[in-house]
Amino acid sequence: MKFPIEWHENCLKNMKANLDNEQKILKDQQERVNRRIGDILFLENQLECAKADGKDGFDAYKYKKIKVN
Repeated sequence: MKFPIEWHENCLKNMKANLDNEQKILKDQQERVNRRIGDILFLENQLECAKADGKDGFDAYKYKKIKVN
């Protein structure tokens, strides 16, 4: 079926807008995944350190945290 150029231009505009939105969603999701990976690696390190220090428990919010000024 034949459609006017304006119709196709509008389709292109909408496709670009949808792509922009999908790229934003993807970026946000990748940032969440990266944060989760960092959290997991940090907790794994805390557990290793706690075991090596002979601890039977620890506060995950304080133990082996690096202080940033």
